[in-house]
Amino acid sequence: MSDNYTVFSRPSQLLIDRSLVLCKTLLRMENSFYPFAAIYEKGRIGCLFSEDFGVENPGEMQILEHLQWRVIDNITDNDAYATLVYAAQIEINEKEAQDAIVITLCEPNRPERSVVYPYYRKNQRVILAPPLVEK
Repeated sequence: MSDNYTVFSRPSQLLIDRSLVLCKTLLRMENSFYPFAAIYEKGRIGCLFSEDFGVENPGEMQILEHLQWRVIDNITDNDAYATLVYAAQIEINEKEAQDAIVITLCEPNRPERSVVYPYYRKNQRVILAPPLVEK
């Protein structure tokens, strides 16, 4: 991961910006949030959440896998962009963990990559650190 400034395509940047707004809103009310996906297609943005699995308490990995398949179904053979968004803890050094928002980008004709936004809380606000971008 690199913390260098990265320029994203307009559709990807819109997805990132809107995803971060939703995450910050959810994190002001709770300690975490359920994973979700967002898709940009033909100038429109839609959000995908996991559906009922028929399992009482699906694990986070089940939810993420289900969302990944829903993203694939929605963007295959389309000129669409997508994000998969989830909460995580990253290791800053061997003894310290940091809360983070992970956004995996799916763009046409590009390999999947992730952007990690470490965050902290201050006076009921969620403050984002500069992103760490997978190169």
